[in-house]
Amino acid sequence: MVEFEKHTCINCRFYQPGAHYDCHENVDELVKDKNRPNFCESFSLSDKPYSKPDPSLSSQKAKQAFDSFFNI
Repeated sequence: MVEFEKHTCINCRFYQPGAHYDCHENVDELVKDKNRPNFCESFSLSDKPYSKPDPSLSSQKAKQAFDSFFNI
């Protein structure tokens, strides 16, 4: 992989879905496609790869929390 190809939002340590522009840094412009290479000056390669959360796991955690709250 060419070094520039790693320069994507999802490979950045500041990438955080849900944050302003999905970034913890103070960025001025929205990068629409987080998977495509870009020229963001705040980019810093993350030490761990981003992986989407598994929705089935979050629903299981919610059910467990509900059950424990009501002692089911």
